[in-house]
Amino acid sequence: MNVIQEMLTENTGRHMLDSGGAYGRNWERNQGRDFEAEPATTLDVTWNREGEAFDPCVTHNVYHWLNERVTFDPDMNARWLAYLEENNADADSFAAMEEFAESLDATGIYGDGSPMTVNTYNGESSLSQILQFTYFEVDGDVYVLLQIHGGCDARGGYTDAKAFRADENLFDYAQASIYADGEGSFDQLPYWYSDDGWNWYCEGAVAPHAGKGLRDYIVSFDPAHKGDGEHVYIDEDANTAYCPMSGLPLRAST
Repeated sequence: MNVIQEMLTENTGRHMLDSGGAYGRNWERNQGRDFEAEPATTLDVTWNREGEAFDPCVTHNVYHWLNERVTFDPDMNARWLAYLEENNADADSFAAMEEFAESLDATGIYGDGSPMTVNTYNGESSLSQILQFTYFEVDGDVYVLLQIHGGCDARGGYTDAKAFRADENLFDYAQASIYADGEGSFDQLPYWYSDDGWNWYCEGAVAPHAGKGLRDYIVSFDPAHKGDGEHVYIDEDANTAYCPMSGLPLRAST
């Protein structure tokens, strides 16, 4: 079991603001999951209504997403644990995370400014679970002290922080692409890109579809509208939407 999987299944307990008794907590739902076998990104279209603008929902599996962007650093993690012991601090305290980075005379991104703490709940995010991390750089090397939200309510239920090597791609948690899944589709067809999970901007299209975002197309449950240039046909039973131009199934990626 790698460190990310350990964190995803870590018992983060109960929080006074936590409604997990009614809805379940992330760490409880994660027990027994085969994360490696799960898709890295999913596209959910089940809530779209016929006759309305197409509204896709892309979710990046946080297990795969993190494993592509961070690497556990045992040396920095040992320094972090030693700092906690020396200062009698808690491993799930974001204040301690920031103070540890400051004790290293660390900088912020690209060697400028101060270390920064981010909670993905506070902005747009396409991740399957909330992350909280302190980003810092030491002598040109990039690190994060990372927590994964294992509870229910976002105000509590975070794992103990662990130290990882990382890069600025860790800030791309709201970005995603949707494309038509077929041979040569990237060469011949447009795809749609989002940096907020809501607006889907068209890339690579020619007239009359140039600049036409995914939300500019109308949802249809009628197979006759598949690929007609005006509609996104949705097969509700299969939870699959089809490209308005080619009629090929739409897929999502990071």
